[in-house]
Amino acid sequence: MACYHPHDVCFKRLLCRRPDTASLPHLLLLTIRYWEQALKLEKFIERLLRGPVSWLALIRVLAWGLIVTVVIGQILPEPVYRNSKALFDRPDSVSMLLDNDQLEHKSVKFEGEKKLRLAWIGGSSVTNMFAKPGDRFLPIKTADRLAEIRNVEVNGYYYTQQAQRFIDVYTLLLDALQRNPDVIVITLNPFWIYSNHAIFRSLTVIENRSDLWFSTADWPLWLAVTSPSSHFLTHVGGSVPLFMPPRKFRRGVTTGQNWLFGKPSSQANAEITGENFYNFDGPLAFWLNQTTTRFDGPRPNQEHDPMWGRRQFQADILERANTSANSFGAVTFRKIDKLLANSGVPVLFYIAPLSPLIEEDIPAARGYERVANAVVAQEKNKGANNMRFVTQIPQPVLDTLHHYDLIHVSDYGDLGQYLAEQIDTLLRAQQ
Repeated sequence: MACYHPHDVCFKRLLCRRPDTASLPHLLLLTIRYWEQALKLEKFIERLLRGPVSWLALIRVLAWGLIVTVVIGQILPEPVYRNSKALFDRPDSVSMLLDNDQLEHKSVKFEGEKKLRLAWIGGSSVTNMFAKPGDRFLPIKTADRLAEIRNVEVNGYYYTQQAQRFIDVYTLLLDALQRNPDVIVITLNPFWIYSNHAIFRSLTVIENRSDLWFSTADWPLWLAVTSPSSHFLTHVGGSVPLFMPPRKFRRGVTTGQNWLFGKPSSQANAEITGENFYNFDGPLAFWLNQTTTRFDGPRPNQEHDPMWGRRQFQADILERANTSANSFGAVTFRKIDKLLANSGVPVLFYIAPLSPLIEEDIPAARGYERVANAVVAQEKNKGANNMRFVTQIPQPVLDTLHHYDLIHVSDYGDLGQYLAEQIDTLLRAQQ
């Protein structure tokens, strides 16, 4: 008969085995036996406190633990998180997201007299890392064209994230409105605005400013997307840096968890097989690898088309877009509409243009059509006239763009000029 007592040799041997090599019955028995021991917390706490357990004793332990943590946090030097100098080394432009993905708390003061304050919320589609520094950032290029058109100085608050989800757009919009901008631009990424499979890429923003959600209008969704740790990190993390570790530290913790629980290492160089269609890590990639229906199509040589896998991943996401009235994206969009209608601030929405290659992928093209139609419907039902939607960019402008996958570009062409003209039209209509 097998033995599973913690002091038994066979238990220790099983414990040393990696989870992916241990048999399922052994793991189940091991888990049950482990929790039998772990759930005896009363005896553990009694030994720790050397006395009977009481609520007062638990509160005392918690209080002392909090005091020690605060003291350690005050002794440690506060981490300094800077913005990206390559994109924002200008006195009229500031990134509102720091290098560790936290949202900037401090008020931003621009030099000189205020003219026109622009807030722009967008994801990676507005950043071109292949261009020279002065041409990398679409919002700054657009702001420069807008300054020429209106003959004013434009100061910019730029909320730019990689893989920015729609729930992040809402959180950042709450912050932007507190800074009294004259106009707001929101980039709608067709891959993410109606995606129900990945509403978060990272919890960093909402952990940093979950307090922005606390209002009579937002509290139901606030409870749905936040957690007690979000509120703890929001209200305590700002005062105790120990609770807001830098991104590199979090990456190290994740690596340790992967080692401990036997998660496979990164498959960046792995061969694409029927069991592993997307050769990169990430929760969404893992989920799509288990459910994708794209295994039977032709697979070109990766050396000749290195972006093929990325385009397939993007197309797979777009194919699954859920534009129903009760979808998470639709609910969030209605809340954004109500928020902006009450604010009165002029806002330009535009759908980030996609590569013409999207037309060659029929399921993804149909997904994009659903997304575009849903945005058009949202425009028709908008709560106020302070919102302008650009759902279709003119073909002559699209012809000047160069994409290196389905959404990211290596040349913005005339898009900055076109968006500046749309912003100017919006502002004229509000006068």
